[in-house]
Amino acid sequence: MSKLELSHIGKIYDGGVRAVDDFNLTVEDGEFIVLVGPSGCGKSTMLRMVAGLESITEGTFSIDGKVVNNLPPVERDISLVFQNYALYGNMSVYDNVGMSLKVRHRPKVEIYEHVINTSKFLGIEEFLNRYPNQLSGGQKQRVALGRSIARNPQLFLMDEPLSNLDAKLRAFTRGEIVRIQKKLGITTIYVTHDQVEAMTMADRIVIMKNGMLQQFGTPTEVYNFPCNEFVASFIGMPPMTIISGKIQNRFFVWDNLRLKLNSNLYERVKNYEGKEIKLGFRAENISIEDGDNSLKAKVRFKEYLGGSYSLFLMLGTNKITATVDDEIDVDKEFLNIKIDQSKIHFFNAETRERIK
Repeated sequence: MSKLELSHIGKIYDGGVRAVDDFNLTVEDGEFIVLVGPSGCGKSTMLRMVAGLESITEGTFSIDGKVVNNLPPVERDISLVFQNYALYGNMSVYDNVGMSLKVRHRPKVEIYEHVINTSKFLGIEEFLNRYPNQLSGGQKQRVALGRSIARNPQLFLMDEPLSNLDAKLRAFTRGEIVRIQKKLGITTIYVTHDQVEAMTMADRIVIMKNGMLQQFGTPTEVYNFPCNEFVASFIGMPPMTIISGKIQNRFFVWDNLRLKLNSNLYERVKNYEGKEIKLGFRAENISIEDGDNSLKAKVRFKEYLGGSYSLFLMLGTNKITATVDDEIDVDKEFLNIKIDQSKIHFFNAETRERIK
């Protein structure tokens, strides 16, 4: 197993196009790390540099203290699982799983033992004589995992391996990948654009934007304490509602609405008195109730989710989303809502950093 250290990593392509900028990350032995971000943020480029498929323009990459910048992929003892499975169509499942050992000229008896043990572990032993075109998407994915596991690498790299699966199979397979990784204890870096995969699979999440690392932390940390406005709006479904307004005499004011801040919240932002500031909250932080400090919201439409409603509301000129229990009467044109102030975040309007 391995500890990885990426120090001030940068990638610049011909023409001066910078894909990754000053990327710093330490991955502990046995950790499951997920790189997540929008398309073009640099996450796949980072993975390819770790794999040795892309050269590193700046910085150093070390495995267990050894700098491997110039080592070819075959000497890094890294196994890659791709989005398109990359199985050999003219080979049986047995031969696909054993391929990585065969090219290393391992004895046939050793290959047989590794393939059989791996196939039992993954539940694919009944498919060993089949060919890839005789398998479902989920079966192909397990074969691709089997090929990686059989050679017992020191590092797993996975590049959006579940993208080709339907929603139900994707949910099951991500649980299987986590189970397998925990049992084997192999350090893993997993790339996805799907924040649900990131939140449900990762020990820690790396959130990227425009080639730069925005935040690195556990799923709970990045969800409950986003470091900036981008992370706050990117992580979570539905996205966090963020409203621009001003602090005026203990109130957050926007449009024709006023939200009185409790003492703890006002203490955090009192230095922004009279200045533009941004307030954020999540859909589950809203309750439907009358009383002091409630706000009147117009119902645009609703979605029944089974046990709850997702409400799409207008609060002044801002579109917001609320998740409420299905026992609440939501068949109205207007609803009075309250925001749980213990869950409110404020962001600097200029820097977009969270005000701590």
